Amino acid sequence: VVRSAKDRRFDALMETAQKMRQHMKINDWIELQNDFDVLNKHLERVRKTTDLISGQAAVPDVYLAILMMLDEFLAQTLENKASLKLSKTNTKALNTMKQRIRKTTKLYESELSSYTTRGGTSDVDALIRAHDAANRADQSDDDSDSSSDESDSSSSSEED
Repeated sequence: VVRSAKDRRFDALMETAQKMRQHMKINDWIELQNDFDVLNKHLERVRKTTDLISGQAAVPDVYLAILMMLDEFLAQTLENKASLKLSKTNTKALNTMKQRIRKTTKLYESELSSYTTRGGTSDVDALIRAHDAANRADQSDDDSDSSSDESDSSSSSEED
């Protein structure tokens, strides 16, 4: 199946979001920091791709949802920091992520506010499910189109 560059970029964002969810479950801030760097690289690629296609370099809703999710998780972790037993390197990564998330949230403040007014949440899982459903629908449409094309070509060859 041939996929467009835009779809591949969004899929990379989704995969990174899933990895981040897994690292959040085990409170691994070192890997979250690495995932956040990868996520920002993917964002730049997505923005370049959408800029070429539409003429605007918009920030995808998935990125904004991930940013909100990280901000909420960071606040929750900082509240429970005393009860958590984090290693020295994990604590250092937590403090680094606190600064990075604050900086990034400030950078995309207007996009985040418009996202929340549109009803956007930090539920990345729902966005992933919706994206997967849309991909399956696109694939089934492509499959039905190709099968109808095949049947058209076979019926035209029978007429000869």
